[in-house]
Parts: sequence; C-alpha cells; structure tokens
Amino acid sequence: MKSGKLLEELIDIAQTPKTDFAISMNMTPSGLSKILKGARLPLLKEKREFSRQAAAYFAEILYGYGCYTKFMNIFPVIYDFNSRYELEKFLYLYD
Repeated sequence: MKSGKLLEELIDIAQTPKTDFAISMNMTPSGLSKILKGARLPLLKEKREFSRQAAAYFAEILYGYGCYTKFMNIFPVIYDFNSRYELEKFLYLYD
C-alpha cells in the first residue's frame, strides 16, 4: 500500500480531521494533502521521523482492547496488541 493511501486509511480509522493530523505532524494541511495525493513524499532523511511521529499519533488515538479489528481492511494480519507501544512499533515498522 502506498504511503498516501495508508495515511488516508489511518486518518479515517482514527476519525480525526486531516487538519489536526497535519498540525500534530508540524506541517501545513496543504503539505499533508500533497502526501495523501502522492504528489509529494517526505524526503528519505525525513521519512523515519515522519513515520515515527505518525505511528505515535495513531497509536495514542487508536490503542485499546481489540483495536486490531480496526486494521483488518488495511493490514493482512490479525494480532491483538498488548500495549500502545506494541501498536506504535507495528505502525512504525510497517512502512
């Protein structure tokens, strides 16, 4: 799955406004829009930090009992996360 599509799916699952996500990532909403459309991706040197920060953001919002069921449409695994940290690492390492 492409980065923009994955981000779009995670934003939808988290039911968070794109503007809120963009602000939390220290970027403009138009910068996020370019990433979501595939017109711009974070530079390779920025990619790790962007992924780490996005994983922390989504783990904070989405972690809870049975949260793995929220990801069934985008990840081909069924795994019940035991902690927010475990979910964060999974999201970070998936990219």
